[in-house]
Amino acid sequence: MKEEIPVFHDCEGLIYYTLKRLEVPEPYEDYYQESYLVYHRIVSSYNPSRSKFTTYYGHALYYHFQTLIRHEQRRQEAVHSLSMNSFFCASDPLTVNLSLIDIHRVLSSFEHSVLRLTSMGYTTEEIADRLNRSNSTIKRARRRSRQKLTRLFVTK
Repeated sequence: MKEEIPVFHDCEGLIYYTLKRLEVPEPYEDYYQESYLVYHRIVSSYNPSRSKFTTYYGHALYYHFQTLIRHEQRRQEAVHSLSMNSFFCASDPLTVNLSLIDIHRVLSSFEHSVLRLTSMGYTTEEIADRLNRSNSTIKRARRRSRQKLTRLFVTK
């Protein structure tokens, strides 16, 4: 017997339950719109012989929101770490430009690419796919970049 797929608005309780489970602060409007996109994406791939639709949709929502939250946290961390370097410009505005030039001089082009993609919120796996490298290569490049930048900014 084939299960009837509920209308999107009938899943509203599941959406709010998932957001509260992930401790997402209100307002939920953007997340509600995202859940609509997830709903339409999974309707075509739903297989009633494997699970109930609400179970399938609940898991899809949970992982989608978890990914969104992780990307947002990474963006905020990148902005914070870049703003931490703003203390260089306190006395002389040219110091920031010199620091950026130093970053380009210290990092290899590959490390610079990894750092740029990281600051844009990409995960290690996404960067590895994008640059056709292994996950461990990306992790090593991040570690080397962090060490080089720490040395650069701590010794100035």
